Amino acid sequence: MKTQLEPLNHSHLPELLNIEQNAHVTPWSEKIVNQSFSPRSHNVGLFKVNGNQFELIGYYFSESIAGEVSLENICVANEYQGRGLSKRLMSDLITHSQSAGAEEIWLEVRASNTAAIALYEAFGFEQQGIRRQYYAIPNSNLKEDALTMKRVL
Repeated sequence: MKTQLEPLNHSHLPELLNIEQNAHVTPWSEKIVNQSFSPRSHNVGLFKVNGNQFELIGYYFSESIAGEVSLENICVANEYQGRGLSKRLMSDLITHSQSAGAEEIWLEVRASNTAAIALYEAFGFEQQGIRRQYYAIPNSNLKEDALTMKRVL
């Protein structure tokens, strides 16, 4: 499968929201996605390429502030998970962050998301703390902890 990384823009909104709704436990709303396009944002899509057809199959949203990059969201469409595509997205985020002069990358992850935690650890992220009861649990009044993780560049 041929893939290509490209910057995201508002024209990708329908595809983004479709992937977001199907792949995340608590997906971002259209409002949050729209607000994630700012001058400090670096949002990248991973596209499956078939001739001149481009299909969005994954993405990440990041924001840079004062030498720090925050990974806000990373996602691969359900039907493409397990193929190493999130590694390609993470590699791009790290390469871009280094070339932009960032000193570190921060992220938050659900404590129960062992696959994501393993991915982040494989890229050199280390747990820095816990945010108690940070993430909502759907159809419940309960909340789940978030782990904060950091990678020094």
